[in-house]
Amino acid sequence: DHDALTVVLINAGARSLSVDLSLGAERVRTARLLRTVFDGSERLAELGAWTTASPVSLPPRSIATVVIEE
Repeated sequence: DHDALTVVLINAGARSLSVDLSLGAERVRTARLLRTVFDGSERLAELGAWTTASPVSLPPRSIATVVIEE
């Protein structure tokens, strides 16, 4: 039995953003990153594994989803 958390980040602006997610003392078993860029070619693109040491890159007009299992 594992707990899960899904974080959705939205960049509605015209500039790229870099977001650091801090989970405090929570242990992450697995995490993956998906992203959609509305003005580009990414549509729910699976970007692979994500770690808490990596910022989430959000191009202009994009949505990133981080799926975390503890």
